[in-house]
Amino acid sequence: GATTALNAANEMTVAAFLAGELPFMAIAHVNEAVMHTLGSQQVTSIDEIIALDNQARQCATAHIRKQ
Repeated sequence: GATTALNAANEMTVAAFLAGELPFMAIAHVNEAVMHTLGSQQVTSIDEIIALDNQARQCATAHIRKQ
């Protein structure tokens, strides 16, 4: 699940950076926070991967809004 969570978080943070909503140096901090929260989840099906991807995107968005 770590790769799914990191990929989703990174997509959200880079998009926020490119939109001028997040400083460059905050990308790693948000990605790290998402990994800390969701990175250890085990996924065994495509449905679980999709759910984790959605959770990671929501988590990243919440952290982006705090920046």
